[in-house]
Amino acid sequence: MRSHFKKKRWSSKVHLAYVRSLPCLVCARPSGSDPHHIQFAEEKSLGSKVGDQHTVPLCRFCHSDLHASGMREHLWWSLKGIDPMEEAKKIFEKARK
Repeated sequence: MRSHFKKKRWSSKVHLAYVRSLPCLVCARPSGSDPHHIQFAEEKSLGSKVGDQHTVPLCRFCHSDLHASGMREHLWWSLKGIDPMEEAKKIFEKARK
């Protein structure tokens, strides 16, 4: 039986500001990136985002490309040759220090 209580996702405005300060993970455009929440990072309920620890910096162009591509997110990242989960983990660990 599923619980009727939602799992509270980790949220941090400070962490998102840090991610925004980083260059784009795909094209390396300088800071001013959007924090992209990796959709497959954790199970989520309808209409909710994954936790902020699962974010990577994407410039507006790359972020729009990802969402407009119509591809599954796994495939988009694979074609870029990037493991976003590993990168998000590195960013999160560095930000926590």
